[in-house]
Amino acid sequence: MQGFSGQAGVVADSGPWVRWDPTRSRLARDPALGLAVAFDGRLSNSPSLRRRLARTAAHVPPGDAFTVLHAYAMWGPSCVEHFDGAFALLVHDGPGRRLFGAVDRLGHRSLYYGHRPGVIRFASRPDDVPDAPGSPGCRPVHPDALVRYLLYGHVAAPRSVRTGVRRLPRAHRFTWDLCTGRFAQEPWWELPVPDRDDEQRPFDDWVGPVRNAFVEVVEAQLQAPGIIGVLADGHWASAAITRLARQRLGARRVRPYAPPDSTLPDAAGALDAMLAGLDEPLADDGLAAAFVQAAPARGVAAVALSAAGAEELLCDHATFRWLGAARLYNALVPGVVHRRIVRPAAGRRLDRVLRGLKVPEAHRLWRWIGPFDPTTVAALVQPEVLRPREMHGILVQLDWLADATVCRDRHTRDALLYARTCWPGRVLPKLDALSTATGLPLRTPLLDRRFVELAARVPGRLRRAVIRAALQPWLPAYRSAARRKVREPVAPITWPAPDALEEAGLRPEAVSMLVEAHRDGRRDVGSGLRALALLDGWLRLRRTSRTTARMAA
Repeated sequence: MQGFSGQAGVVADSGPWVRWDPTRSRLARDPALGLAVAFDGRLSNSPSLRRRLARTAAHVPPGDAFTVLHAYAMWGPSCVEHFDGAFALLVHDGPGRRLFGAVDRLGHRSLYYGHRPGVIRFASRPDDVPDAPGSPGCRPVHPDALVRYLLYGHVAAPRSVRTGVRRLPRAHRFTWDLCTGRFAQEPWWELPVPDRDDEQRPFDDWVGPVRNAFVEVVEAQLQAPGIIGVLADGHWASAAITRLARQRLGARRVRPYAPPDSTLPDAAGALDAMLAGLDEPLADDGLAAAFVQAAPARGVAAVALSAAGAEELLCDHATFRWLGAARLYNALVPGVVHRRIVRPAAGRRLDRVLRGLKVPEAHRLWRWIGPFDPTTVAALVQPEVLRPREMHGILVQLDWLADATVCRDRHTRDALLYARTCWPGRVLPKLDALSTATGLPLRTPLLDRRFVELAARVPGRLRRAVIRAALQPWLPAYRSAARRKVREPVAPITWPAPDALEEAGLRPEAVSMLVEAHRDGRRDVGSGLRALALLDGWLRLRRTSRTTARMAA
């Protein structure tokens, strides 16, 4: 990711000004139009856009940044609705005396900003925001971001890990008036929800369009010359991508890369390489395994395809298989029996499933996939860092997020929640870090807008069966298509250093108690301890990089 950084402001006696870092930006300027663009990412529909723009513009120079510039000149802020791909962009509109910014539909790219009255500072990474508003003595992790990380496993937008810096949510745009200083932010796209016609549509009527869309988005990624790699994970969607690519290009040009076996060579080095590529901490057990899997493709494949995000989009994640049993359990088992008998007797293996039962519906999914439940988070965080009122506010936001996802079908509702939170917060940052660590361009055909919008309209209860039937022509050749996804090997737990985490706002004695409880078998908090260890490693690398930068200066 190339990225950009800069700042804009208004000075009373000299008018508005904009300053961008030329060493980090893909800039495009047109003095005649009075526009300047900073662009990070890739437009997948750039050729068709340029043909449309050529009808009115005399000449559009090559490059996505100039395509964005002329698209803004034609359509204004609504230009982002014509873009496909992964992007974050900023436009300085001189005649309109405003600054405009936007990010793509799913959150492949990030746009961070620090906003003060009269001045806005922006970058594609939180650490690159020039002169962030946070004080020099502030904590390395914002308290609110720390709680969100412990609850979700990632720092959810619009919050950023850095004090005084915020992140523009996926599919959002903003306008900052350089005359009045007014900052306005709004969504410009949303994932579609099945309507009444979609609910009544026969099963067979879905299969053909989904199959055509699948072929279209995969073939669009096969235009690169040279070897095409596929990061196979054993999931049937990954097998279908591999089979279709080999049909179109031949077996010699398509190389699948299987996940590592139960052992991870140099797991510590692989993990550090991934953590160094993350803009914010991420609690993902498979970071090291992803690097080990993709490393052999370096220098061999021109591009690598991944089925990342398929489980959530296709309603094939483990949590979707728990929904039926969860509804029955919640209806039949009293809460007191659940708390005093079932959970203590169930043991460690069922603890993750049971902690999402007999809880408010808005909290169910996060208790299943997050590192810790709210009670444990409250015990871990230092009291002076997190006040009870602030914790209550975060939980209220959970309720609001669930209420905003209006849908009767729980499968569809969970798929929407995954798309709104886990894709931009977990799946895509992991792929971005993997691409940075390996230098390998990664593409996700199943997260192409055309396929996502169609798949999202399929009712959740039918989605897995419909898409599997659509992909059936490319499944029989792979035995792995009949099996469940191969579980990525997880590196052994590196016990977090309680004293090191104290700087981030955690209680060392509470962390030590969790470690002892896990060692003794009293609680299964392995995923939570790994989340703390990943936070510890991410902070360690950030401290090392800052020290190196100061010494170099």
